[in-house]
Amino acid sequence: MFNARMSSMRSSEAAQSRLSHQLFRGHHFTTPESVVKHLAVLQAQDATAVMWSIGARLPGSTLQTVERAFSEGKLVRTWLMRGTLHVVAASDVRWMQKLTVPRLMKGSERRSRELNVTASDFEAAEKICAQALARGKQLSRPALYDALEQGGQSTQKDRGYHLISQLGLRGVLCSGARDGTSPTFALLEAPSPGKWNEETALANLARRYFTSHGPATVHDFAGWAGLTLTQCRTAIALCSEIIEEIDVDGIAHFQGPASPRSDWKANDLVLLPPFDEYLLGYKNRDAVLNPDHMPLIANTKNGQFYPTVLSEGRVIGTWSRELTAQGVHVTAKQFGKWTKAQAIEFEREADRYAAFLGRERA
Repeated sequence: MFNARMSSMRSSEAAQSRLSHQLFRGHHFTTPESVVKHLAVLQAQDATAVMWSIGARLPGSTLQTVERAFSEGKLVRTWLMRGTLHVVAASDVRWMQKLTVPRLMKGSERRSRELNVTASDFEAAEKICAQALARGKQLSRPALYDALEQGGQSTQKDRGYHLISQLGLRGVLCSGARDGTSPTFALLEAPSPGKWNEETALANLARRYFTSHGPATVHDFAGWAGLTLTQCRTAIALCSEIIEEIDVDGIAHFQGPASPRSDWKANDLVLLPPFDEYLLGYKNRDAVLNPDHMPLIANTKNGQFYPTVLSEGRVIGTWSRELTAQGVHVTAKQFGKWTKAQAIEFEREADRYAAFLGRERA
């Protein structure tokens, strides 16, 4: 795709490079919003997990630090690529939606017909939500469903979720603060993308992706962004001065420059939450995960991904937590026998996770 002078690396080296690009090997970012902007987006259907996705990449941060970025409007959790909930910087959400949503909207037309949702229904639902959520009000899903029902819009048989998620894709709604364990919804307040054209947006998205996820393939990029291969190849070509092409075990990959390292010492072992970009940001995960272990980290029946343990960029097990009155209990399920150093680093990383939550190890 670029020139014939292509550097090469083995898949084991690709895993090490991803650790750096994904901010697990030291960097200069100091705030949750700067971490998110580097990664472009973080998959966030699990609202609790995505908090640690940010915290795991930001040493010394706490859950309160990350939550404050949301309450101050710097970060937004909303529907974006592939129609899935993501966390994105407020300054990026409008231009990203403008680029990625049209294809999603076309793909959702059949579902709208199945649920008997018309264009006028979306217009009516938008007005109802705008009134119900005016002046910064946030409502739980049942409360927002009640408002839609009172306004004449049925929420039965998945129709309510379809209305809400489609309004999210249209840039009307986003997730609000959690009410205990229940999600809430709010009106999306984010700046306009200003002067916009597709080529500029494609180039920006490709630069962000390959700088934060590289080395990755064009198919990885297309699967992550929900764009066509043609769009993705165009995007890569537009960034040829920034993105380097690399041969990884005979397959063309691309990566941007890694983030400059800071002086903090990163652990070689990392606790990842479920649905983290380190795994879900790629179509092919063989560089970081033994294919035989895939059933151990994902439940194909419900689409659930489990928290995983990384060592030197490879998945070596899963982990779980239990919140207690005394603190948080963290345990691991190993894939094979761990070294003594890995066991020690697991305890150190579990301590860091507990500190992020503001709890003691139980």
